[in-house]
Amino acid sequence: MSNRRKASRGFTLVELLVVIGIIAVLIGILLPALGKARERAKTISCASNLRQLFQTARIYGAENRDSFPYGFIFANENPIGNGRNVAGKTDMITWFSSLDKFMAKGAVDQFAGNGSSPWIDGATKRKFAKVFKCPSVDSYFRQQVHYYHHPIAMPYMTLERGFTPAGEAVISPAKFTQLYPETALFWDTVCWQSATDDTPSLFWQNDQTVQGYSPEASGIDSDRLTDPSVPEFRYRGPTADRYANDTRFDWQTNGPIIWATEKALSGVSGNGGVIDANQDSGDGLIWNFGFGGPRWRHNGNTSCNVAYADGTVRTLRLTKKVLGTGANECYDNEFRRYMIMLKWPQNKKDSYKYPVG
Repeated sequence: MSNRRKASRGFTLVELLVVIGIIAVLIGILLPALGKARERAKTISCASNLRQLFQTARIYGAENRDSFPYGFIFANENPIGNGRNVAGKTDMITWFSSLDKFMAKGAVDQFAGNGSSPWIDGATKRKFAKVFKCPSVDSYFRQQVHYYHHPIAMPYMTLERGFTPAGEAVISPAKFTQLYPETALFWDTVCWQSATDDTPSLFWQNDQTVQGYSPEASGIDSDRLTDPSVPEFRYRGPTADRYANDTRFDWQTNGPIIWATEKALSGVSGNGGVIDANQDSGDGLIWNFGFGGPRWRHNGNTSCNVAYADGTVRTLRLTKKVLGTGANECYDNEFRRYMIMLKWPQNKKDSYKYPVG
């Protein structure tokens, strides 16, 4: 009887506390690991999205003489309106609508500006394929497209025909043969918290054309990629690059794109204080990094997924190594300048004619 009573005795309070303590320790160890595994899965899924975008671009090229789609063009252009739309015609064609055509049954490459947004014109009721959404983007960022494209390979015609000097603009999308294998084509980009469900992409501004609205070309690398008067920032060629022997790291072909430090951002006129450049923001200035710049949203805001012309997708890292001084301070990173340069045009039939002098 005595032995049976001992065998049926329950756990003591001390034993229960010990077990609870062990479970708490295990949870503390496992939760961070689970969080990292979950984020790793999102990074892999994002890379898969970018790979699908590249493959769809190849399909588009197969049907369009090896060419990329336009980044943006009005379906009905006014020939004397700097690339603007014909009055009353709001239909647009974009890189993502051109690719979406091959992803959704019955989809076409153009869509109407029939949506509403308190911030961005060009909104639409059309819904685009889920492949344009990065799984690491928080749900309160409601815009439909979380990636950006190469704005010289896939140009904005309102920008090129409106703001740029005559004879220096890109006049058509690039062909795959005009790219290097390591040319970046699509990448993670900043989202806008104030965007609505009708907002396809954070791409509409009004400050880069002679008149009217124009989508903004990529703000990557201090907007220099948008300036056709400095072709060395758009194209790569050892015999034509006036900056080939320059000592500045940010002008070197193999140097990093500029990613300003918080100290540099705080000195920007009208900035209203330091903005964490690695945060998606709905108000204030996103200097250099919004409107098409890279978003280091993966692996604890330290990496960005990029799809290249050779079909690979790589995860590039942002480091805390500081380059430059004062207002020119920036962080080193693996997104190098040569990755956003196309091959130098060889003749006048190409999209750019090198200016004399």
